[in-house]
Amino acid sequence: MITTQKLFVRAALAAALVLTGLPVKAQTHGGSRTPLPSPAELAQRLAAAQANFPSVLANALSAESIKATMLLIKQHPISDTKGLTNFDNVTAPCDFDETSPLIGPEQYAGFEAPAPNGGAILNVCSNFGVAAHSPPNFLAFNNLSGYSGGGVPETPELIYVGKSTTSVSLWVSGGANPSYPYAIIAYGADGGVLGMVTGNTSEAWVQQTIAVSGIVAISLVDNPVYLLIDDLQSE
Repeated sequence: MITTQKLFVRAALAAALVLTGLPVKAQTHGGSRTPLPSPAELAQRLAAAQANFPSVLANALSAESIKATMLLIKQHPISDTKGLTNFDNVTAPCDFDETSPLIGPEQYAGFEAPAPNGGAILNVCSNFGVAAHSPPNFLAFNNLSGYSGGGVPETPELIYVGKSTTSVSLWVSGGANPSYPYAIIAYGADGGVLGMVTGNTSEAWVQQTIAVSGIVAISLVDNPVYLLIDDLQSE
């Protein structure tokens, strides 16, 4: 009897989602079927992220971290091609456990993260609380989720944007879990820091731009619960 009742409830929920125009997969929250923590725990995570951000950023800008980034850049073949990476050239799933981290070339950029972590391309049905800036996909992070093969969709993420780039812009959102601090650091061919922007994730999309000659890569620093990237433009 209990089993029958559970099946009935699940069927009713699925029917309700279909009636509202949402697929059953929309039961995901931020690319995960695991329920979100309580509001109190989320508030604690936000306060901790805000308090720790200065030390996280200082570590990312330390001589040791810059040296490690320089080695990665020198080992990676940098393309001369620049353009718009909107993540919409693939059929993406709703859930992190149905995919794997985005590693390697994707449209006009290249992606690298400490294995087995990193962001993944997800469809807007992943239900982060915001539509894609350019439908239907975006690059998504959620440090409360995980991949079926292991690893967490979290930063840091290094993105190669092409040789001698003079401007990199990207749209950033925190969806339903905003207000987390983050930084975008730009590097030159020798791994040196050329520029940086900082901000706090918001529910809406915000465009961030770094304009300086010689950019070959950018990194996403800090670890918001939700972080979405879309429409990465290198020029």
